Amino acid sequence: MPIGNPFKVLGLGTRKFQRDNAPLQSCEEMLIEDCEYGSPTDACCKVAPCKFCLIWTPDDGTEVYGTAIWTGSIWTGTAGGIVWTGTVGKVDGVCTFTVTLAGTEVWSLALCGSGAASPCGSLDGSVAYGSGYSAGTFTWRKKIVHELALRGPDAETKCARPFCGTCDCTCDELCVTISREGGDECTGVIPQTGTFCDGQLTAPEWSGDVACVPSGDTASVTVTLSRDQYTDDCVLSGSVGGTIDGQSVDMALDDLTVGSCDSLYGAWSVSAGSYSYTVTVSCLQCESCEPEICLECCDSVPPAPPATLVARISLAAVHNEPDEPPINTSCWENLQFNITFVYDVGDDVNQACSNQGNTRRADCIGNLLDNEFNEECCTGGQWIGSGSNSCGKISICFVPCATSLCGTPPPGETLSPWHALMSVGDAFCDEEAQCLICHDPIAFSKFGYRACSSALLEVGTGYVDIQVDISET
Repeated sequence: MPIGNPFKVLGLGTRKFQRDNAPLQSCEEMLIEDCEYGSPTDACCKVAPCKFCLIWTPDDGTEVYGTAIWTGSIWTGTAGGIVWTGTVGKVDGVCTFTVTLAGTEVWSLALCGSGAASPCGSLDGSVAYGSGYSAGTFTWRKKIVHELALRGPDAETKCARPFCGTCDCTCDELCVTISREGGDECTGVIPQTGTFCDGQLTAPEWSGDVACVPSGDTASVTVTLSRDQYTDDCVLSGSVGGTIDGQSVDMALDDLTVGSCDSLYGAWSVSAGSYSYTVTVSCLQCESCEPEICLECCDSVPPAPPATLVARISLAAVHNEPDEPPINTSCWENLQFNITFVYDVGDDVNQACSNQGNTRRADCIGNLLDNEFNEECCTGGQWIGSGSNSCGKISICFVPCATSLCGTPPPGETLSPWHALMSVGDAFCDEEAQCLICHDPIAFSKFGYRACSSALLEVGTGYVDIQVDISET
């Protein structure tokens, strides 16, 4: 996590420039250095969120969520397949926070002088976006993460120690699921109800009610995060009470060791009367309780990937060369088709994943990158499918655990490389890569695929870009 003022005192170092005169929330805020100050009296924000939660709300549909992370120069993320970026820099001499959607500036806020952001730690906003059937509202807001109180100093180093394990931060809300085969499924989100001191959690606890269907019963859940007094490990425990399947329950959730506190996950198998229940909890990730899609290079597939994704293929841009006949695109119609998940992981025969973790990988990527497209080989935990228009047949193989590098992920996040490989007819012709955040819904968006477009259209000396969008909806 970004390091804030270690003294937690105002007026020390860079912290004195923050206009709202509040301590830095080190788990959810960071200092930004991209803007110079004006006169000594020109108050200027130097604090910004570490991450933004993104919400796309189409006028005729349901909300879709995403996360924007700091890459070292900008914040970027996607929601509903729409790419959001936030930047800080000088605009007409004024330090300004600027937002773009799909590359178009849609919102800005001055950080210095009259009308500047207040409070500095909040750069939240919302805009109307799109038109017609694709219109809606795009919203961004600071992702809330709580700082855990430090323990007393280590005897040898004299430095303060983390609350437990190596954890400095934890989430604001927990997703809860309680279920049994053939019976109720109780789901909901429970808030942080622990004890705070000076903005830090000294006794993390989540507590609340979740609704059960089909019975309509209500279960009460409490989960605590603590430290094992012997090992210093982080431990989850708790209880479930109330009524499930028409019977009263009183179940204990025994101690469960966890490694990460800002992306908590715990699962218990517990009994109540003659029934056995599965209880799972996980951090709410920007309003979403969906299972994480987390395929680090060379790892196997996630426990619950989407069975299908939607691929949308369209023309992005037509580039005619001067004095050349116009490129004929009359055969083109935009395509939309499902691509279906197939699971089988093979050995990394060519050692493409050496020094990148586990030596298992999706087993057809090598064939595809050798310009051989065969859907039968594309069975290594990947999504495959195809569609046709008057220009020809287009097939997509959407490959996680690919060979491109994503660099160092931000604290608390995991980036995974994904490739979308395209063929025209039966011949592989192009691939594009993108690094996605593990816990976000899949929202892959790339344009290019010029070799594929040349196979579909008579392009002469010009070229055509094809847009490929892949998402869960």
